[in-house]
Amino acid sequence: MILKNIEMQGFKSFADKIYLDFNSGITAIVGPNGSGKSNISDAIRWVMGEQSIKSLRGSKMEDVIFSGTEKRKALGFAEVTLTLDNSSGIFDIDFPDLQVTRRIYRSGESEYYINKTTCRLKDIHELFMDTGLGRDGYSIIGQGQIDNILSTKSEDRRQIFEEASGISKYKYRKNEAEKKLSQTTENLTRVKDILSELESQLEPLKKQSEKAKKYLVLHEEMKELEINVSVINIDKKREILEKLKEDIEIYENQINDIQTQITENDEKISLMFKESEEIDLKCENCRTEDRSITELIHEHTNNLNLSESDIKHSEDTISRFISEIDDYTKRMAELDSESKSLKDSLLSLTSQNDAFEKSSLELQDSANRAGVDVSEKSKEIEALHSEILKNTTNVQNIENSIENQKILIDNFSSRSDIIKQELNQKESDINNTANQLNKLEKDTAEKENNINDLKNKINQLEEKYGSKNVELQKEVSFKNKNNIKLGQITSKQKMLIDMERDLEGYSRGVKNIIKSYQQKKLSGITIHGPLSQLIKVDKKYITAVETALGNTAQNIVTDTPEDAKTAIKYLKQNNLGRATFLPISTIKAKNINNSSAQSYDGYIGTADSLCSCSDIYKPIISSVLSSTVVVDTIDNAVKMGKGCSHRFRIVTLGGDIIQAGGAMTGGSIAKSIGSLSRANEIENLKNLIQLDKSMIEKNTKRIETQSKHRDLLKFMVDYYTMRIEKYHTLADTNQRKKFFVIYGYVPEKYTGRLEDELVRKYNAAVEISDVSEEDNPPVLLKNNSISEPVETVLETYSMPNKHEIDPTFIMSLFYYFLFGMMLSDAGYGLLMIIGCAFVILRYPDMNIGIKKTLKMFFYCGISTFIWGVLFGGFFGDAVKVISTTFFGTSVTIPPLWFEPIKDPMRMLVFSFAVGIVHLFVGLGIKFYQMAKDGDIKGAIYDVVFWYLLVGGGVVYLLTMDMFINMAELTFRLPPEVGTAAAVCAGVGALGIILFAGRSSKNPAKRVAKGLYELYGVTGYLSDILSYSRLLALGLATGVIAQVFNQMGSMFGGGFLGAICFTLVFVIGHTLNMAINLLGAYVHTNRLQFVEFFGKFYEGGGEKFKPFSVHTNYFKFKEEK
Repeated sequence: MILKNIEMQGFKSFADKIYLDFNSGITAIVGPNGSGKSNISDAIRWVMGEQSIKSLRGSKMEDVIFSGTEKRKALGFAEVTLTLDNSSGIFDIDFPDLQVTRRIYRSGESEYYINKTTCRLKDIHELFMDTGLGRDGYSIIGQGQIDNILSTKSEDRRQIFEEASGISKYKYRKNEAEKKLSQTTENLTRVKDILSELESQLEPLKKQSEKAKKYLVLHEEMKELEINVSVINIDKKREILEKLKEDIEIYENQINDIQTQITENDEKISLMFKESEEIDLKCENCRTEDRSITELIHEHTNNLNLSESDIKHSEDTISRFISEIDDYTKRMAELDSESKSLKDSLLSLTSQNDAFEKSSLELQDSANRAGVDVSEKSKEIEALHSEILKNTTNVQNIENSIENQKILIDNFSSRSDIIKQELNQKESDINNTANQLNKLEKDTAEKENNINDLKNKINQLEEKYGSKNVELQKEVSFKNKNNIKLGQITSKQKMLIDMERDLEGYSRGVKNIIKSYQQKKLSGITIHGPLSQLIKVDKKYITAVETALGNTAQNIVTDTPEDAKTAIKYLKQNNLGRATFLPISTIKAKNINNSSAQSYDGYIGTADSLCSCSDIYKPIISSVLSSTVVVDTIDNAVKMGKGCSHRFRIVTLGGDIIQAGGAMTGGSIAKSIGSLSRANEIENLKNLIQLDKSMIEKNTKRIETQSKHRDLLKFMVDYYTMRIEKYHTLADTNQRKKFFVIYGYVPEKYTGRLEDELVRKYNAAVEISDVSEEDNPPVLLKNNSISEPVETVLETYSMPNKHEIDPTFIMSLFYYFLFGMMLSDAGYGLLMIIGCAFVILRYPDMNIGIKKTLKMFFYCGISTFIWGVLFGGFFGDAVKVISTTFFGTSVTIPPLWFEPIKDPMRMLVFSFAVGIVHLFVGLGIKFYQMAKDGDIKGAIYDVVFWYLLVGGGVVYLLTMDMFINMAELTFRLPPEVGTAAAVCAGVGALGIILFAGRSSKNPAKRVAKGLYELYGVTGYLSDILSYSRLLALGLATGVIAQVFNQMGSMFGGGFLGAICFTLVFVIGHTLNMAINLLGAYVHTNRLQFVEFFGKFYEGGGEKFKPFSVHTNYFKFKEEK
């Protein structure tokens, strides 16, 4: 027997499915603390049937399920599979390997499998018994267990040796057999009691039978009379109906008026919203101005370095300007001198020009008169003109240059003044900035001190939080213990009250008399009850008084002997047993002299003096108990009896008796509670319950108070931590309040829009990059309006990871199909459609999750209605029952297909067919995913071969006469199809054997793994059989509905019958619909999560959550 491998998924820290193979020899598992070593041994212990959560290091069984992390969602189940080598045949199964699987869901439901076949926990315990692997076995030895074994008692060590030697199995079977034998004996005793009771009831039943026959005759007559009355009532109802129609019109008018008022109120509300928005806008503007002022202040701080550099640059510029001004001044002097010389030349030239012009005019006149050629003189004059113009231009240029130089000098002077002013301003800014820097340094030092103070406060608060948490845990533990104790006491009190009510422990005759009197079958007499119920005794004397009373405690007290005689006669006539009666009017008190006993040690008193009761019962108590003396011990009783010559009976507090005459009775007392002590015990338990309830109430208040204190401490820790982070962040961001960085994921189609919005509104720097292969991005499901509601169911299981397709669309089709098939009642479907539609339309702004769920049930209601029409179910057979009961005719709604109640085998075959299609679609999705990832060979080996094996096997079954007759099929496939199907199944099986273990290089191991995988066909068979729940739930809905309809019809067809029928109909169908709605929801989810997802889906993705602000406001006072 060798442990071959273990497979875990969702168990404690193992969220993903992992395989651990154990080779021959010793396997050691090493790793750092917290890596999961102990979880592996816990998984082995758990899968072998360990039920003690303490042994598994948890507080409740759900703790073994992976509880999630900050980045990963918690799983809904945990599963461990253990594979053992059974080649030696140590286990009583016909397989070479033993595979044990245990699965638990977060709802608390557990499943057990042996070689993938469903079994019980008891089967697993019996399988491992005598192998040393059981829950009490010696194969798994935990930390400290060896010391416990060595230090324990020999009786406890004996269990380990018995387990090792194989004796425990037979002891277990012996105990089981003895339990069964004891139960059988008890059952035989009960059967005998029932037979004796039934025999005594034969005569009364005959009389009742005659009355019932007479009732049926009278009932038929009453039906005829009720029909006549109904005809009369119909006319009256018509008149009432007309009046109701008039009232309806009045109410409709009133409704219209109310709707008008509602419209006006909506308009007023809209105006109020607009005013509110304007106020919000003003507030936002104020906030914007405040932010801009704050930003200017911080920008001023950041401009300090720029100002210093500007000052330095300005000083350089001033020195440069001064040197340039000096150069320009020298140049001006030179230009002034040149201008003077040019002016002098210009004056001389001007005077010459005037002379020449005068001469020219004279010569021109002379020439004109004399006709002399003056061309040479003209040339001279033109030359003088050009020289004059040239000099004039030079003078003008020089004057312009002088003006320009003057303008530059003025500009340089003004600029110099401005720079000097700026320089002065910069110097004052530097001084201000230096002051601000000093202030910032002080603020920084103050913030560092604040941070240190905050850290100290956090440490103190964490210590307080830890102590409060410990106190809270103690209080919770104390409360849980009190709750358990209260439950035990309440259960015990309830049991005792039931026993007292049922007169448990009383004789048959006493029971019958008391019950008959309570049921008023004994009229004309007065019965006070058994004697034990009429007296009260202090707790420490109960045993002594009960012993003294003996069977007299069951004697019945009556008023007179005639009452007793009547009761005895009733017992005889009905053969109900015997009883003793104590008439109050007959029995007198006894006066017995016991004074001599009072002088002895241990004397307590006479038994009647220890009882309290009403005065009318005191003579009876005195008659019965006055001759009995109660003492403390048997030794004192012996002395008293001897000294008083045994003249009276003596009873000890322990229940020992010395009879008058000297006979002694004693020994152990049975643990069963007597009738007298039972009443006292009920009263004591009642007081204990009140005490425990008050303690629990006080404890609950303390828990609430401490929880508030703890939560407040936690909040303060978080608050101070947040302040520390704030100071660090401000230091890292140069005191810029509007500086922040956001990282996250965004749907690809919204990237452009998001970038534009961030840049436009916030002037933000946005960097968008593609998701890398190492990233694990969140999942945003996108489906049509019909499939979208089922997303909530998928989220309950797990979101798809980034390598998987979204199965919501295909899942939704099967979800609606299977849900409707399980409920399959048109009436229930119609109620679901109307109810969900009303809530969705009435409350359009409801939570999106609730809205999705209601839409899902709306579509489920449509499917339920369709299946109800196909199967002919409308509130069961309500139409037929109502028409038959109230109208005397049978009206039925024929099914469009068939009635599952009348043809269950057909429904079962159809359920299996639906299951095969469902599973094959899951395999098809697996093929698509593997092909998409490029693993074509894997898709063929892991999917196509299973298609051939399972599909071929199913088709081959359809050609077998045995299956056709059993399933009552109306068609038969030809033998050739069966042969082809068998070949396909064989090819699939061969392919699985050869290629399922392809990861192993060793051919033998590869074939062995292939054979092991081939055994998985039993899993497919189990999955297909699981779809029989479609038949079971569909039949349950219809049968329960019909039962309630029949119960309602039992009241008859009259007016009273209609009222009773309506009550039974509404209450019954409400319960039926609620129960089967829950059943359909749970089992539809189960078929999706286990059977369907088991073929292809792993999940593990994280849901996409849009960035949003969730603000909680707290009012607190900060220390300054």
